[in-house]
Amino acid sequence: MAEASLQSEDFGPVGRIGFADVFARSFRLVRREWRPLCLLSVLFVWAPSEVVAVLSAAAARAGQSPLLFGAGVIGPIGYFAIVLCLGVGTGGSVAIVLDRIDGVRPSMRRALGRAARAMLVGAATVALANAPILFFVVRGMPQSYGAYVLLLVADNVAVMIWSIFLGATLPIALDERWGLLRSIGHAARLSRGQRLRLLPITLCCQLVFVIGQEATVILGTAELGDGAVHLEYAWVALSYLPIFAISAVIYRELWRASGGVSAAEAAAVFD
Repeated sequence: MAEASLQSEDFGPVGRIGFADVFARSFRLVRREWRPLCLLSVLFVWAPSEVVAVLSAAAARAGQSPLLFGAGVIGPIGYFAIVLCLGVGTGGSVAIVLDRIDGVRPSMRRALGRAARAMLVGAATVALANAPILFFVVRGMPQSYGAYVLLLVADNVAVMIWSIFLGATLPIALDERWGLLRSIGHAARLSRGQRLRLLPITLCCQLVFVIGQEATVILGTAELGDGAVHLEYAWVALSYLPIFAISAVIYRELWRASGGVSAAEAAAVFD
């Protein structure tokens, strides 16, 4: 079977990040690379989450009431191990999409190699984007349901702000092999002048993610009881597929808008 290649319609006008264009291109990329993306999501997103679910269930049977995906059960060391897994999974998935965009045949070995080199940056971006959760993991988890809800709201806002201002940090580290601080600085420069265009994209992603997560919990609880958490983690792993692709597409668009390559040059690479 001939390998699918990107065509000129996979690229928008230079300097313009369109809402519909980004989503359309991202879902095309997910469709073309769904096998390695699904494998990475299962290994580095779903599997670690299931470990937390098992530990949380054991704690609940022992009379504890762990909040926030079991972070109160696994403790800071366990939490950072989960963050490291998410960093590798995110980095590998973004690397696969970037390779496809750049005309390089994606491979799991190459993607994991790039993700391993940027592993600490990947873990740091996951932790910093979820700064409210990081703070409470270190300080101690909230004990009341009201504080838990406020923490979730604050965390979603933090993820949105990070995505708009510094969302290109990990793709830059993968692309340029830079460290965390240099990648953050370049991400802030790339997003300058494009943040209003990124706002509706980021808001839509976050709303769909949160609504889907809450729906799986509510519907799953009615049908599965305590087993609803497994359905929730399956949704998280599935929803990350387009989120990873959107991250890579936005980075490449920001890079092109900053003078990286013209639309005609980009399209010519694949035609």
